[in-house]
Amino acid sequence: MKLRSRIILNMMQILLIVIFVLSLLFNTMFTESFNRYLQTVQQQRFDTLKDEISYLLTHRGFEAIPDELARYAGNESIEIEILNEGEQSLIKINELQAREGVEIARKSYNIIEDGRQIGTMILSYYSDSYYDVIAIDFRKKFTYSLYTAAIIALIAGLISSLFLTKSLQQSITDLSDTALAFRMKDYDRVPKPSTDIVEIEALNNSMIYLGNSLKDQEDIRKKYAQDISHELRTPLTNLQLHLEAIQDGILELDDQAINTLLEETCHLNKIVDQLKFSFHQDSETPSVHWEEFDLSEELIKMNRIISPSLKSKGIRLKSEIQQGIRIVSEREKLMQIMYNLLSNASRAINKDGLILVKLVEKTDQVQISVTDNGIGIAEEHQQKIFERFYRADSARTNRKEGSGLGLSIVKNLVQLLQGQIDLVSKTGQGSTFTIILPIKPKDNN
Repeated sequence: MKLRSRIILNMMQILLIVIFVLSLLFNTMFTESFNRYLQTVQQQRFDTLKDEISYLLTHRGFEAIPDELARYAGNESIEIEILNEGEQSLIKINELQAREGVEIARKSYNIIEDGRQIGTMILSYYSDSYYDVIAIDFRKKFTYSLYTAAIIALIAGLISSLFLTKSLQQSITDLSDTALAFRMKDYDRVPKPSTDIVEIEALNNSMIYLGNSLKDQEDIRKKYAQDISHELRTPLTNLQLHLEAIQDGILELDDQAINTLLEETCHLNKIVDQLKFSFHQDSETPSVHWEEFDLSEELIKMNRIISPSLKSKGIRLKSEIQQGIRIVSEREKLMQIMYNLLSNASRAINKDGLILVKLVEKTDQVQISVTDNGIGIAEEHQQKIFERFYRADSARTNRKEGSGLGLSIVKNLVQLLQGQIDLVSKTGQGSTFTIILPIKPKDNN
C-alpha cells in the first residue's frame, strides 16, 4: 500500500472513531440534560396548575371549578381528581387518551387553606408526556445537526489529509529521486521538499550534505587516481629506460646496473607506501626512521637514475653538489621529496630546458635547491601551490598531467623531517624550490 493511501486510511479511521465517541457522549449527555429540563418544565406547569386549582377551591368552592378543571385537563392531556379531607373523590376529569405500553404516572398535591389541608389533588399522566411535539421536533433537529456536523468533519478531515499526504508524498518522492540520482552519481541534484515539516527539512539537509560529501569524495578519488599516476610515472619510466638500454646493449647488466634497478624498485615500493599515507594523512601520523647517511652520495645516485628519463624529454640535468655532506634524516622520504621536485620541474619546461640541483652545507643546516628555467608560477598561485590537490596547470605546467598531490607530499615530508621549503618564482623565467633541513634533528634518540 502506498504511503499516501495508508495515511489517509489511518486518518479516516481515527476521525470515525473520534466522531463516533464524541457523538455518543454528546448525544447521551444532551439527552439526559434535555430530559431533565423537560421534566422540570412539566413540574413547573403542574405546580402552577396546583396553585391555580387551590386558589379556585378556596375562593369559589368545589362546585364552581369543574369547567376550569376540564379545560386544564384537556390542555395538558391528563387526569385530574380532587379529594376532600376524608379522601373522598369530589371531582374527576379524565382527558388521558388511550395508549398502550406506556406507564401512567401519578402525583399528589395537598390543597392548603390558612395553613390547613382542605383537600388533595391527584394528577395522572403518561410518563413520557413531557415529550411534546416541539420537544420531539427539537431532538430530531439536534440529532440531524449532530450527524451533519460529523459528516462535514469527516469530509473536512478527508480533504485535509489529502492535501497533507500530497505534500508529504511529494517531499518523500523528491528525496527518493534524489537518493536514486546519488546512486547514479548525479551529486548535483538538490532535493526541494514542498513541506515545512521539521523532520522532513532535517532529512533534506542531510541529503544535501550527503550529496556534497559524495561529490567531494568522487572528486578526490578522480584526482587521487591522476596523482597516483603522476607519482608512479617517474620511477616506472626510469626502470623502463634502464631495461630498454640493457636490452639494446647500451648498458651492460653488471652489478651497478642491477643495484640501480633494485634501488629503483625499492624506491617504487616506498612511493606506494607514501601514497597510502598521503590519502590518510588527516588521521595518521607516520613515523620517521632516523639514520645517518651521505646526502651528497644519495643525490648523485638519484641524478644518475633519473637522467635518462629527463634526457628522453630533451631536458638537461645539471648538478652542483657539495661533497661529503652527511645528515641524520630518513633516506627514503628525502628521496621522495627530490623525485617529486624533479618531476614537477620537468613539467614546467619545454625541450632544451635545464634543471639545476644544488646542495650546500651552512652551519648546522643543509640547503637543497631545484631550479628550472620553465614558465614559472604566477604570484597568485604561489601561496596555494602546496595545498593538497591544488592544481595551477595554466601557471605552472605545459602538460595536462596531474600534479595536485606531488607538492603537497613534498611539504608534508619536509615538515616531517623538521625542515622547511621555500619557493622563489617569476612568470616566464622559472622557479626555485629550496629545502632547508637540519643536519641533526632535534630530540633525536
